Amino acid sequence: MVFIYYCFGGTHSSVVTASLHLGLISNRRIPTKEEILKLPNFDKLVSKHHGRIFFIGRDEKGNKVYTMGCRNKSRITIKALKEIARIYNINIDNVKFINTISCVNLYLRIGGYLSRTMGMVSLGRPLVVYGVRKAFFDFVKLANKIKNDG
Repeated sequence: MVFIYYCFGGTHSSVVTASLHLGLISNRRIPTKEEILKLPNFDKLVSKHHGRIFFIGRDEKGNKVYTMGCRNKSRITIKALKEIARIYNINIDNVKFINTISCVNLYLRIGGYLSRTMGMVSLGRPLVVYGVRKAFFDFVKLANKIKNDG
């Protein structure tokens, strides 16, 4: 299987959920600020990275796990990816696209906007970290559901 976790920017909620899927952070306790900031691509990507698919790692079953930011165009982005696969006769049945937006709270939205869009990292990053910590067990629930259903 291939799992592609996606969100607006591909740098916050998708990264946290993919990292949980891979066991890069513990799902038993809320991570520290330092643990969150060490996650691959966390609060690092900008608009030029939207639409790119980033390999994060392989899970314990050997499945590949990726992240992607597709702004508010997720439906059309995924539809286009599936159409390209169809054109090239690539079986996409083993690819799961997981939208992580259901875990995003107001702190993540505002912090992400300030940090990534406005470049105001010193204001946005603490909000994003707070938002991740506040919604952490929602991310855990989503990652566990995907792993168990996948």
